[in-house]
Formats: sequence, structure tokens, C-alpha cells
Amino acid sequence: MTPRIMWLLLMLLQVTGCVTEPKQILQTQVPSGMTRQDVELGILVATGLNLPQEKQLESWQSMVDNVLEMIPVYKSADEQDDEKWIFETIEPSTIYASYKNGDEMLRARMDYNTSKITYRIDGSRYLKESGNTIHRQANTWLEDLKIKITDL
Repeated sequence: MTPRIMWLLLMLLQVTGCVTEPKQILQTQVPSGMTRQDVELGILVATGLNLPQEKQLESWQSMVDNVLEMIPVYKSADEQDDEKWIFETIEPSTIYASYKNGDEMLRARMDYNTSKITYRIDGSRYLKESGNTIHRQANTWLEDLKIKITDL
């Protein structure tokens, strides 16, 4: 391949925006005084689950159980039909959620405790994921999730 053709191909990639970068691992410090359950609830709400409004809940476990029963997830009014965070599953101290934008999908893993939340990319579809690199938009979505949770 001649240098000119190589240069043209590089320019074409930059123009089309198909740029990958290393996957980010983000962290948020949890404010003092918050319990693990407070952190868990914040993540659940930020990833699309709505809290039940019509009844008082007696315990943390009943609140989580009631929230999880509301799946399929209801999207916020400010989210477009083809672009949203979707709660997937919860394990002890880990929550998985996916971000959908048209055909593209990003799966995020949030590990949490009373001192921090760690956000990681856990898979994707149509985002040029290869090893430790992914389309730069995926890191933007992960950062947006971190901000959404931090702002609660």
C-alpha cells in the first residue's frame, strides 16, 4: 500500500468517527453515611427502575423486591425510544445494566460498597470492541451513567 492510500484511509476513518480507545474503568466515591442499600437503590433508579409511589415499604428488602418486580423497565420521560439504560440483573454488590442506542448496545458492570462504585464495560454490540479497546462513544455512555448516579 502506498503512503498516499494509507493516508487517505486514515483520513476516512477520522471523518467517519470510527475511532476506538482503551476501555475506561471509572470510580465514584460514595458520600459518607450512605449504606450499601442506599448505593444499590441509587444505581437501580439511575439504570431505569422507578420506585413504587403508591405504597409505603416497610424494609429495604421489600423496596428492592417491589422495584425488581416492575420489570420490564420503564424509561424516563426524557429518554428517547431508541436510547436508554436498561437494568439487567443484580448480584451481591454488583449490578449489570445495558445502554441501548439504535442497534448499538453497551453492557456495564457496577461493583459497589459503602465507599465506592466502580464502573466497567462488560460487553457490547456494534461498538468495535476488541480486547481492551472499544468505540469511544462507549466510554462516553459509561461516563454519563457515572454522572447520572452521582447526581442522584
